[in-house]
Amino acid sequence: MGAARPSPPPGVAGGGPAVATVDLLAVTGAFPVRSQPFVTAKLLALAARGHRVSVLAGTRGDDDLDPGAVAALDGRFTVEYRAAGVLGRAAGAGWLALRALRDGRHFLPPLARAAAAQGQGRVLWRTLEQGLPFAGRAPDVVHFEWATKAVERLSVVDLLPAPVIVSCRGSDVNVLASGDPGFATGLRRILGRAEAVHCVTESVRRAAEALGCDPRRAVVIHPAVDIYRFSPGPPRPASSPLHVLSVGRLHWVKGYDYGLAAVRLLLDRGRDVRYTIVGGGDAAGRAAVHLAVRDLGLEDRVTLAGPVPQDEVRRLLRRVDVFLLPSLSEGMSNAVLEAMATGLPVVATDVGGMAELVREGTDGYLVPPRDPNALAARLECLLADARAREEMGRQARTRVARDFTLDRQIDRFEALYERVASGEAVPDGR
Repeated sequence: MGAARPSPPPGVAGGGPAVATVDLLAVTGAFPVRSQPFVTAKLLALAARGHRVSVLAGTRGDDDLDPGAVAALDGRFTVEYRAAGVLGRAAGAGWLALRALRDGRHFLPPLARAAAAQGQGRVLWRTLEQGLPFAGRAPDVVHFEWATKAVERLSVVDLLPAPVIVSCRGSDVNVLASGDPGFATGLRRILGRAEAVHCVTESVRRAAEALGCDPRRAVVIHPAVDIYRFSPGPPRPASSPLHVLSVGRLHWVKGYDYGLAAVRLLLDRGRDVRYTIVGGGDAAGRAAVHLAVRDLGLEDRVTLAGPVPQDEVRRLLRRVDVFLLPSLSEGMSNAVLEAMATGLPVVATDVGGMAELVREGTDGYLVPPRDPNALAARLECLLADARAREEMGRQARTRVARDFTLDRQIDRFEALYERVASGEAVPDGR
């Protein structure tokens, strides 16, 4: 670790206590991604506070970084994409050889154990390929931003020359671990190996501990939102129709079938509702939502906007009346955080850690999952009472501005990284 960090430039996340600068290697999948702006925002904010942040990504994402913002970080923020192919494996072999020569006593036993467990040839081949991106690096901390990416690199995690942090964000411990025994086995190994496990909510922490995570290594750091980028617009007129918005990938876990069924119920009762869904997805996910819209006869009431840039998401949030989250599983929805920061009331399913964010009857409503009647009933309450919508929106904005700011989140991550890098116990995440 380096010296105490410099003061951040004006307008950048800052204000926390000075800590030693950390050389962080963040491992992710595609980067940057429109549907994951929270990862980009966190890493850029850490670099703005003086830390050196290197992003190791699998592929280029569908979003772009602001060149001016990156240039202002003076080399403290870099992105590299995973190499592959024969040359990559050759370089990986060189990395393995150098590591063995440098500290073979610590390096070779985990490789031997992995080889014995999985078959020597296969594990060596996989380790050569996966080890290359880590060649020549000496970070203070390696942070796998997604537990799925740590499981994919299981064969090299034991070989990394720095302490490891893994993030559990909800679907990993709640969905994938339940439906995929192989993934569950790998996740248990990762949770047992990591020096710290970052959980986005208390409910995710409990699920991680049920999978074998040591409670002393678990730390809860909630998601955050930039309350200056996501802020309320001018007041909307109270007249019909009720404009409802959902933001999230087109996937069964987001529960759009139930949201669409709720809209159908409202229309059948003579209520005037318009529903916009923002998000991309694979062919199967897109087809499922399109078919639901057609089968329910909602073509003239539902807009499927596809994936859009963050500026367009902010514009839409300022033009609608209610945010709807019909998900079947969540950690804590960043889309709901953005909606609340924009001053919108929320109707959300009571899954994962959503009750740690949305206060029933204050910021919005929580309903059981897979219950279109409950969704429709709460949307109807908000349709009928413009004053309630306005007051809940104000409360939502106040709640997020107090407890879920980017500054607050970065303070917590700085404390976590500094302690893990120095070998101390993780800060109490409860």
